[in-house]
Amino acid sequence: MSVRSPIRRIEKWDMKFAGDVLSEKQKVLKPSMKQQIDSEYPSLAKVETEIKVVLGKYGIPTWHNPAYLACGRELYRLRKRFSGQQLINAVQPILLKWQARELRPEILEEIRNTVFTVMAPTP
Repeated sequence: MSVRSPIRRIEKWDMKFAGDVLSEKQKVLKPSMKQQIDSEYPSLAKVETEIKVVLGKYGIPTWHNPAYLACGRELYRLRKRFSGQQLINAVQPILLKWQARELRPEILEEIRNTVFTVMAPTP
């Protein structure tokens, strides 16, 4: 399962906002929204590729990839929203949630440490 191309994601997003369905307000905001999407999707694709490298290192079957990628996207959103100690505190419950969904803790920790460079919380 390959990572979705940023260009493909951008094209799909652009199609959602095409046509006569848009309100006037959305038509005004669309160029700035498109600019944000153009800058964001390549970054997300890079993170997903790094997660897949970690999964390959552990020999995880490809049918587990969607769950690990979903966890990675959650961590990606948190990293954009928080920093420092707030980020460290916000990441831990997410990892526990995905561990409860039977993802391996050592892999989740490596994703946290190597892909997102977030340290483990101190007790």
